[in-house]
Amino acid sequence: YGSLPNNPNYALKEWAGSGCDTLSLTSLSETTVPNISVTAYPNPVTDFVTVQMSVPLSFSGVLKIFNVNGQIVYSSELPHRFYRQSIDASNWTAGLYIAVIETQGKVYQCRYQVLR
Repeated sequence: YGSLPNNPNYALKEWAGSGCDTLSLTSLSETTVPNISVTAYPNPVTDFVTVQMSVPLSFSGVLKIFNVNGQIVYSSELPHRFYRQSIDASNWTAGLYIAVIETQGKVYQCRYQVLR
């Protein structure tokens, strides 16, 4: 330790109340992992609907759109880094629809309405 000034002292104990003791892996992970959500707009839909993620996908996934009866009216493979996709809804009947994105065992969904 004699060659460099201000060498760190690794034998120091924690100091209660010190700003250096406030960092932890828990607080770090809570601030770096965003809340992921799916939105569909415009809502209500007339001709085209755009499905958008709040952050791009880290892995590939699948987008499925279900009608109120649970039938799949649209399905598409989503590439890695997917963020947004516009879909022609002009031939869909009026009613409630659910957009579901599945990736890495996680499911994200949103609801929207189609008007005629």
